[in-house]
Amino acid sequence: MDSLGWLVLASSSSFLYGLSHIFARLSLVHVHPVGVAGIFTLVNLVIAAPIGFTTVAFEAYRWQAIVGFVVMGLFGFGGLRVLMAIGIHFLGASRNAPISGIYPLFTTLGGSLLFQEQPGLGVWVGIVLIVCGVMWLSQEGDEGTTWDRKYIALPILQALFRSIGALSQKLGLIYMNAPMFAIAIGGISGGCCILIYGWFCRKDENVCRFNTVGVLFGVLLGLTNTAALYLFTVALASSDVSLVVPVISTSPLFTLLLAKLFLRNLENVGREALYGGIVIVVGTVLITFSAGR
Repeated sequence: MDSLGWLVLASSSSFLYGLSHIFARLSLVHVHPVGVAGIFTLVNLVIAAPIGFTTVAFEAYRWQAIVGFVVMGLFGFGGLRVLMAIGIHFLGASRNAPISGIYPLFTTLGGSLLFQEQPGLGVWVGIVLIVCGVMWLSQEGDEGTTWDRKYIALPILQALFRSIGALSQKLGLIYMNAPMFAIAIGGISGGCCILIYGWFCRKDENVCRFNTVGVLFGVLLGLTNTAALYLFTVALASSDVSLVVPVISTSPLFTLLLAKLFLRNLENVGREALYGGIVIVVGTVLITFSAGR
């Protein structure tokens, strides 16, 4: 792959992740958060499993990779998706996405410790700018929107779970460079995690509340998320975690722009949000410059 081919893949994945947050918000109007998490995990699995299990020979399986993909599924699929759906439900897509975007800090530190990656000064400065940008976005006021600050813990936990999932995925890809296989294994373990969570919430009668519109947006969420996840996995297999993940973290900017266009009746996105987005873009450009040296 071209030296910056990973950048095209990661940037495309970032846009699709941003779009998926919009579909998640629209689906949550009609479906319980656990139901939304379950729908798009099922879509992931339906798409990835036939491809992943038929294109990888059994003798190519490596238990180290499978363990990595299972852990990725538990944290990066199941746990993350339930937290994301609940976070968007209580905070809205335009606030949840930026705050959860602080995960590059955790991931880069983990990549340095686990994989001996050596991100340069430019990468670190870019990460700092991205983190500052998403924190700026999280402080942007939404007139007419009320939310409880205790729910800030939800996107922070998302950041931690996403970091654990990305690091586990990278570890698995070292032993098996099979993106769709990784998504399939992650979908199975993540789906089991969501089912267990749903069982604990079984007394909530809204858990089983579905309608056509909500399911449709949930399926669109699953399709965009699967495409984003595939591009992310390919980019991750061809480059360092400390480079790929910060670019993926620009997805809050796309979420904000798309929310301003399509969620006007549900959320208010002000000018300050765009200022924070500019800081994120500057950080990404700096990372790109540093990676290309």
